[in-house]
Amino acid sequence: MSQWPPVPSLTLSSRSTSWLPARSIAAVARDAGTDGMDLDLATRSVVIAGLSREPRLDDSLAGTLDSLWLPLQRRPRCSEAQADRLVQGWISLTRRLDIHRVVIDRDAALRPMGDQDKRPLLLRLQEGIGPATRIAVVIRPGTLEGNRAHLAAMGSLRRTAEEWDFDLALDLFGPVDPRWEAEAALQRILSRLTLVRLGPVGQDGGAAGSRTSRRTLAWLLDQSYPGTLSLVPRTGWRGPMSAASLERRTRTEVRAIADRHQRIFASHLSTTRLASPQER
Repeated sequence: MSQWPPVPSLTLSSRSTSWLPARSIAAVARDAGTDGMDLDLATRSVVIAGLSREPRLDDSLAGTLDSLWLPLQRRPRCSEAQADRLVQGWISLTRRLDIHRVVIDRDAALRPMGDQDKRPLLLRLQEGIGPATRIAVVIRPGTLEGNRAHLAAMGSLRRTAEEWDFDLALDLFGPVDPRWEAEAALQRILSRLTLVRLGPVGQDGGAAGSRTSRRTLAWLLDQSYPGTLSLVPRTGWRGPMSAASLERRTRTEVRAIADRHQRIFASHLSTTRLASPQER
């Protein structure tokens, strides 16, 4: 009997809450049945505008962080010395905590960080971190457009990723052009796509990117996507939230994905004719 493809790896994004420390979010990720945590430095209080110093993250997080999202949606204005400290801090953090993937925006990744070192930041990170950690360039929700030019750009980005040996990440936690052709765009980048950050998929409501996230999830599961899905459960109002509440919401997301996966492949199985005893 053939087996169903496995559910993609699931992680919990720190974008889920601004109130809990990284250690608590990592514990929730473990207890809710996910495979680890995604730490987005743009949302953590340990970083001042993304340009202060290496975040204060203790060694207890080693092995629990799947991805580290750098807080650089554009090239920062900083001195050469400050740029060097930032790059070395990210490299040190990644190696110390055994992080599997570093996520960075395209504009920052493909340009020099300072004025003296003319190497693109992507190359500096690849050389400093080593081959054990992958670099993923992220496509943000605000850049997803419903036109042919966007689809051509996705194909071009995939070819650049192949040439420079980096992966692609897709961020769907935010407003997306309702005309965006999810399936067509995903088809163009699927071979390099290793991480997708989803808005809520297991709860009703108008949370940012949730409808697009559900549509994308269905397509990826149908394609037996082998990468990682980063979850941002719907957290309701923006006040303090307990770890227990976040765990409940995360479990809801995990169950919703598992149920959707089961429905897709149960449907595939039911439409497949089983061989008769004479044909076996």
